[in-house]
Amino acid sequence: KEKEIALDIIDNLDEKGYASQDSLNEIASKYNIDIETVEKIRKKLMKLEPTGLGAKSLTEFLITEYREKFGRDSIAEQIIQEDLNKIKDKEYLLKKYQIDEEALEEIISNIKALRPYPLYGYEDFETHYVEPDIFIYETNDKDHPFEIVINEQDLPKLNLTNQYKKILNRKDINEETKKFLYEKLQKAIGLIRGIEQRRENLRKLVETLVDQQKDFLLYGKEHLKPLTLKDVSQKIGLHESTISRIVSNKFAQTPIGVLPLKAFFSNKVSKESGNISSDHVKYLIQNLIENEDPKKPLSDNDIVNLLKKEGIHVARRTVTKYREELNIPDSRKRKKGG
Repeated sequence: KEKEIALDIIDNLDEKGYASQDSLNEIASKYNIDIETVEKIRKKLMKLEPTGLGAKSLTEFLITEYREKFGRDSIAEQIIQEDLNKIKDKEYLLKKYQIDEEALEEIISNIKALRPYPLYGYEDFETHYVEPDIFIYETNDKDHPFEIVINEQDLPKLNLTNQYKKILNRKDINEETKKFLYEKLQKAIGLIRGIEQRRENLRKLVETLVDQQKDFLLYGKEHLKPLTLKDVSQKIGLHESTISRIVSNKFAQTPIGVLPLKAFFSNKVSKESGNISSDHVKYLIQNLIENEDPKKPLSDNDIVNLLKKEGIHVARRTVTKYREELNIPDSRKRKKGG
């Protein structure tokens, strides 16, 4: 089971090899285990090659790789945590950390030798084409704006031949052979029904996702509505774990590109006029930071207050978490000039 969870963590990493807290929470929910267990497995994963795979932030990744390459060094780790943007300011670092210049030079040289993210250098080994499991086409019909087509390639249509039934009705077949054939027939029927049920469950799920996320499919990620496994479970009558299994490693060709089905889900964040998705809040945070004054970058508290003016109430630690999941450094590290 631990290997299965580790593979699930890997499946949910972003293109740079980082893990998000949302995906880890979903994995804990999927396997009905506490988040601490998922964290233990994630930390084991980070020690494998490539080092730091599954880190939740740049800081965590750099410290992990530093320890792997050069051993533990409390000053180096503190510089990574607090002064990565001051790495060129030797005078400042010498004064703050009270170490000799040679030792500082070695630490800086070591830090510069670290990779910038977990999957750095691993991206170009092989490019895989993702074969979509579902095709979602935009139509010109306002009442039914999307057409859904299931890719039948991995869900073959099976039929039973009448040969089995004919053999079972023959009088020259002994009872033991008949019993054996009957058991095989029942297994075949069960297999066919199982495949048909999988096909039906997939269609039912995708129809619900498309119905709930029309704006997302038409206008992009910032229009993603809050939608959880529990919400969908209540709508289509399937258990959350069943939905999680269906969603796992499934991709859809959509008007906005090939997306994993998990991209249609997002946690809720409270707003005065109702709930919005956590992905939309991340989009707003990213947008605020992209448009900030680089000489006076926004602190996480500033972002909390700006979101509050929009009627969106999130705690500072939530803003910090979302910012780190976006791999955006804090305001001190973002400051330019001055």
